[in-house]
Formats: sequence, C-alpha cells, structure tokens
Amino acid sequence: MWKPLPPTEWRKFKAEKLKKWLNPVSLDSYTYKKADERYENFMKQKRLMKELLEELGEKVSDWELKAGPERKAGWRGQEWFFNLLMDLQVANIPELKTPYLSEEFFKVDLKKLGLTTQDWRSLYYNLGIGSDINIFNFGTIEIKTMKAEAERFNVKKDSWDSRPSLYLAVLRNYDKEMLEFQFLGWLYGMQVYKLRVQPENKFYPAYYFGELKELRKPEAFLKMLFKISRAKPISRP
Repeated sequence: MWKPLPPTEWRKFKAEKLKKWLNPVSLDSYTYKKADERYENFMKQKRLMKELLEELGEKVSDWELKAGPERKAGWRGQEWFFNLLMDLQVANIPELKTPYLSEEFFKVDLKKLGLTTQDWRSLYYNLGIGSDINIFNFGTIEIKTMKAEAERFNVKKDSWDSRPSLYLAVLRNYDKEMLEFQFLGWLYGMQVYKLRVQPENKFYPAYYFGELKELRKPEAFLKMLFKISRAKPISRP
C-alpha cells in the first residue's frame, strides 16, 4: 500500500527516480507478457476489422495488418511506461486498464444500425483502441516507440485525429529482445497538430512526424508526475 513519505524521504525518492528513469531501463521478459498478449489481441482485431470492412466493399490497406517487431515494441513500450508510473507511485496496473472489444463488435450489421464504415471506424478507434494510458486527475498519454537507430518519431494521423491524447510520450527501444527502453521526451497533444505530415502511400498511412529536438525534456514530465504521486507528503494547512 502506497502512502505519503516524510519530506526528507520524499526528496530522496524523487532524486532516485529521476536518476533511474531518465536513463535506459531494462525489464525482464516476464514483465512484458501482458503486453505481448495485448499485441496478439490487437492483431486479431485488425484481422476481424479487415473481414468486416471488405464484406462491405471497403478495401483495407496492407499496412493495417502489418505485424512485426516495430508494432510489438510499441505495446512493450506501453508496458514499460506502466512500470515507470507504478515506480513513481502514480498509478497501479488495475487503474491502467487498456480498452478491449469482444468479437461481437466486428460482426455487427452496419446497414441495420444505419452506420457507415467511417462511423464504425470512429467507434473502433474510440472504444477499441482509445488512449494508451489514462491517469485520473492527470489526463491521457499516447506512447510512441522509436527504433534504436531512428532519428524521428511518427504518429499515425487518422488515429490521432480520431482520438487525440492530452500528452504524447516518446520512447526509444535499444535491443532486439525489446526489453530496454528510454523515455526521450514528450509533447502536449495540441503540439502534435503542428508537426509535419507525411501523406499516405501504398506502403504507409499518413502520419505526423518530428525530430527529437522538437520534444520537451523528459525530466519536466517526470516532475509533473511527482505532483500526483501518492508518495508525495501531505501538505499542511
């Protein structure tokens, strides 16, 4: 059970956590088990989405179903950030539940309900995907993960436009095993709209993109999280 720390211990707590989470942190493979399960479920939903939309005559782009290490690293990056939040005593796993849709959602009769495929996609993004993290009294956070050699970060445009988050946090994955990540920086959600846009092509969807120098310092975000940490001493009136 988390509880407020005495002021002296609180200062030590903050210094230790800053030193830890501003550097690359590797977690054991078992920690990512739930993330891998969520990834597999997500890809299954993508296949069900393809079946539903193609039955209605809408072509689904190949990138919608593209699997692989980059996409899987994104789900592991979420799990890594969950652990950061728990270590800062901001939130625990039950408070960080990710959206889940039953298979029945992908078997609905859109014509009977008077819905277009665009209506359905909007519901899917908002109910089935939602923001990566939603923290009570803080807001929603979208997590984006970069490869070790990448020089810029990408945010899928239609996903962001359908369900923007209050914050965007960018991580880097350093190893092929996808165990080690580092928090590189962040943006307010409204700043994402000011990033450059790469138009859609047959290989990739349209996406916002930016360079690392455009991100805000990660230390500032961690200090914002300290303000809602349950280890924070209770202020005296």
